[in-house]
Amino acid sequence: MPTGSNWRLAALAALPLAGCMLFEDQAPELVEEQRYDLAEFAEQVDDKLRMFDGCRDALASVMRENWERYADQVEIGGKPTRKREGVSIRGITENTFRGCRRSLVNASRILPAMAKIEQVTSNLVGAAEQYASQSRAVERYLDQRQRDGLGDDDWAGLAEIDPLIRAAHQRWLDADLALTNAIDTRHLENDPVLLGVLTDSRSSLELDTRKLMVRARPMVRCMTATPTPEPRDCQVAFDEFAAAATTFAATWAGDRVAADKVFWMRTFATDAEEFRSLASEFHGKLEQSRVREGDVERLLAGHAGLARDFDTLDFDFP
Repeated sequence: MPTGSNWRLAALAALPLAGCMLFEDQAPELVEEQRYDLAEFAEQVDDKLRMFDGCRDALASVMRENWERYADQVEIGGKPTRKREGVSIRGITENTFRGCRRSLVNASRILPAMAKIEQVTSNLVGAAEQYASQSRAVERYLDQRQRDGLGDDDWAGLAEIDPLIRAAHQRWLDADLALTNAIDTRHLENDPVLLGVLTDSRSSLELDTRKLMVRARPMVRCMTATPTPEPRDCQVAFDEFAAAATTFAATWAGDRVAADKVFWMRTFATDAEEFRSLASEFHGKLEQSRVREGDVERLLAGHAGLARDFDTLDFDFP
């Protein structure tokens, strides 16, 4: 039998296929020890994935906001969309992604090892930094243009930068998709294991909270995909999230005395209800083909905020 983390990986791979056979025909004390080790390992995987997810979401928020401004004000080729208004854009500062770089350093020191995801995350940060450099080049050009008093028809400098910033943005999009896929793939492997091994050892409230977060992720990824998906493509993910949200709300309301002992749970529950409403509204717009960029931003921001709430929860408090 494999030893150390290797047997845990083997168990992780086998669980979805073997189901309840995982611990069959073993001594009860060995079963309990392995179940505890597997639960610990699955939680460590989940914690580390959420670290990468937080980094990715932080980058996406900054990048989307800056790119939305640029794409709105500048046509392909480097001319202003609205000549009379001109162009007014601030570059992304060099220190913006320092937090993600720190997360990468910390991640390399935390078990279990996830070398591939760490590399993909590093690629994403690098792509974001390249885009940020081009955004600062745009800002410097605009400042210099104003000092030189160039006329409304002279945008030669911006025409030189435009293909560079657009290419940098595409590289970031590609890297963002690669990281999203890598994280989601690992979650698909780990989430059933995590929920399975925690079922007998955690409260209904904690399990239903985790299920809510597990179901939220694929729904958000599906509904905010580019190009905008067909409603039927995300229906299953949305229905599973809605069911998990309903179950969580019922569990939370069913024993408020116990729920209020969980640190940050009241805030999480409030934000979870707001996020459910936001997701339902977005789903409705998806069905009516009325989704706009601002709707996507709000859904992503709501999910990121709920994830931060989840990270703050302490079911063992005080």
